[in-house]
Amino acid sequence: MCSPEFPAWDCQWALRTVWCESRNQPDAVGHEVYKGADWYFVGWWQIASPHVDPGLFDPWENTRQAYGKFLSGGIGHWPYCGR
Repeated sequence: MCSPEFPAWDCQWALRTVWCESRNQPDAVGHEVYKGADWYFVGWWQIASPHVDPGLFDPWENTRQAYGKFLSGGIGHWPYCGR
C-alpha cells in the first residue's frame, strides 16, 4: 500500500487505516445487515461486498480496490478509520 502504484494517498494514513479496519489481517471478515441486506467487509481494507469474495483476501487486490475508492471519494469511504 506504500508503493509507487498508489501515489495519491499518504502512506502513513494508509497504514493507520488498515490497522484500524482489520488489524493488518488480510483474511479479516466483518458482517452487517444494512437496510435488510447482508453486507460483508473483506480483507485489509474491509471492502464492502454482498458476498465474501475470496479474491479480496489477496492484499494486492484488496489494496487496488481500496485505492480506486480513495480516488473516487477520498477518505470518506472510511468514515471511522480514515480520520
